[in-house]
Amino acid sequence: MRRTLAVVACLLAAGSTFVRTWPSASAPIEAPASALPRAAQDLPEPVEVTEPADLAAHALNGRALPPLEGDGAYSFLVGGHLYGSPKNTASIYPSASLLGSLDRLEESGAAFFMGLGDIVRYLTPKHLYGLRTGFVDALDMPLFNAVGNHDVAVRDVWLREYPHPTAGFLEYGPVLHLVLDTEADSGRIAGRQLEWFTTMLEHARTTESVRTVVIHSHKLVWADAREEFEIVARFVNARRGYVEDDGFVREVLPSVRALAAHKPVVWMSGDIGIEGRLPLFFHRETDVDLSYVAVGIGDTGDDALLQVFVAPDGALAFGVVRLDGAPSVPLETFGLEYWKQNLPRR
Repeated sequence: MRRTLAVVACLLAAGSTFVRTWPSASAPIEAPASALPRAAQDLPEPVEVTEPADLAAHALNGRALPPLEGDGAYSFLVGGHLYGSPKNTASIYPSASLLGSLDRLEESGAAFFMGLGDIVRYLTPKHLYGLRTGFVDALDMPLFNAVGNHDVAVRDVWLREYPHPTAGFLEYGPVLHLVLDTEADSGRIAGRQLEWFTTMLEHARTTESVRTVVIHSHKLVWADAREEFEIVARFVNARRGYVEDDGFVREVLPSVRALAAHKPVVWMSGDIGIEGRLPLFFHRETDVDLSYVAVGIGDTGDDALLQVFVAPDGALAFGVVRLDGAPSVPLETFGLEYWKQNLPRR
């Protein structure tokens, strides 16, 4: 894997043109009524997630994590909804913007790529072939994935193609990465997965070598947890599969916030980015060290990934990597006010 810092510097170069070309209030479409969340009684029965495990040996492409060098600093790439535009139904491959950027991604020096779900459009043999040959095996770094609804629409098919745990952890350098399966119970983190998740959060709190925790999920399960995130919850890619109940607030959020009172926590999700939506979101809480991040692509001119730089002490820095090669701006630009100004309000 080539580690070219000069390329990284180019990818992260700041420029005001980025803001002017980002989706404006005139571009978005209204969320269709059919995409609104369904009542709990209309949702499918939950399935048991694959037993959570150490994911280091479970990269989708079988590649191994590189040994950490020097002071242990590293970076990783992250992106969601990699199959691209829902309208491009004729393609069996992931987003053209992603495939056209593979050389740049390889030159980024990232240790691994974390997909945030929906990396395949359909689970047909042709689409699985397109995913495998076009992206999974073509990527010269370990690829992990927090499964999305498209990936496990027929769970047995996905697991035959990629017989790996759908939830688990990576303890790599000073960061503990937790990967969740938000499709097993219609967006809920419940049952065995909740027990495991809570245990891992406590492990992070009591383990000195864990300096920062990054949680990876497809669904923005946190977006329905508070009223001020209404604009984010409304403009995920599709509301189908989200349930508006208080389970997250009661059973998940307290443990996350308790950890964030002691160590930095970042929750990253990938169910955004299609045409008419925004590709990035960032919000940092003020009372605890908890940040919410979303990143997704839709085969549009605004597609972007994130490159997350991990310092030896676990501090994180975020670089926006625009897939059209245009200059970028800080991730922090894409906060709640930006979303409210650039998307219709209910």
